[in-house]
Amino acid sequence: SLGRAGANNQLSGTGGGALRAGSLDLNNATLQVSPTATARVFGDYTQTINGVLELGIGGTNAGEYGGLVMDGKAALDGTLSLVPVGLYTPGTNHVQRIIEPSGGVTGTFATVVNQIGGVLTPRLDYSAGNNVWLNWVLASFQPYARTPNQFAAAVALDSANGDPAAAALLAALGGVPGEQLPAALEQIAPEELSALFTLPFGGQHSLGNGFRNRIG
Repeated sequence: SLGRAGANNQLSGTGGGALRAGSLDLNNATLQVSPTATARVFGDYTQTINGVLELGIGGTNAGEYGGLVMDGKAALDGTLSLVPVGLYTPGTNHVQRIIEPSGGVTGTFATVVNQIGGVLTPRLDYSAGNNVWLNWVLASFQPYARTPNQFAAAVALDSANGDPAAAALLAALGGVPGEQLPAALEQIAPEELSALFTLPFGGQHSLGNGFRNRIG
């Protein structure tokens, strides 16, 4: 059990180390797992409301993000904290399997703290039964707007979310680091963006590629 009063209530698997436990109860404590660490629980993993699981996220391949594998069950609560590794920026097609218990998952994380920049926001998928998947979905562009033109472009982009005509452009913008989004929005004239949805498909594709090249 990690979380005893008066103890050093932080356990880290970082820097290529190995974290192995029989069963692990995370209560009033923090468990840190980096992409290069091996974290395996041979029994059950239980995280209570005051527990914090901190995962380093640097990509989508094995060895590029932290996660937990367990031979038993996972009972979840408390906080999941996502921290960036390197220059990682999530993309709209990025998925990470962060919890992998053989005995299934009960409960959910009460809070997700995202420290990774970009316009995409994390969404957890518990529907796969024995796994918890981290997906990245498009949030609003408006918080990144700094000028009237940027704000008008951001509003138009938000309204276009889900429109196939804007899919390629939105995917490209989803991979832009947050600090670069204002400059990217400045390259998009709202009247051109409006035209994207009134052109025939071939024209949409051409104009969409022009936007992508401009922000790239």
